[in-house]
Amino acid sequence: MAYKIALFLHIAGVATWFGAMHILAIWLGRTAKAADGKSLAETLQAVHRLNMRTLVPSAIIVLAAGVYMLSQHYINGAELPFWLLFKERFGSLFILAYIIGFTLYGRKLKSASGGGDAELLRQTAKRYAILAHVTTLLILIVILFATLKFN
Repeated sequence: MAYKIALFLHIAGVATWFGAMHILAIWLGRTAKAADGKSLAETLQAVHRLNMRTLVPSAIIVLAAGVYMLSQHYINGAELPFWLLFKERFGSLFILAYIIGFTLYGRKLKSASGGGDAELLRQTAKRYAILAHVTTLLILIVILFATLKFN
């Protein structure tokens, strides 16, 4: 039963993380093109809060549930197929890099939005949007491996 709960949390966490990250990337990309300095600074602050309050906790849930489910495979002494090794190694490293990277980048975001330079805000927002798009792509790659279950 605990494995099924962990699987549910894992899937719900991935869905939340992926969906919110995708919307965040689109929203921020469009705002970076159209907004002036003050509203862009407010948007960057809102994006960072959303990331820290929703996306990072979702990624932590994905990681914790995934580690628990992997531990059950190791306890049973089963040989792990390639797709599961891929999720274990690439997926875990990716989640840790995401948590650390976006948390640290959020500090840069705060300092950029504190200043009044509209062009610096636009560049920061564009980089953040690109990072968010790359993150969604990498999440999709892990989902692809998990779905197709390459041996």
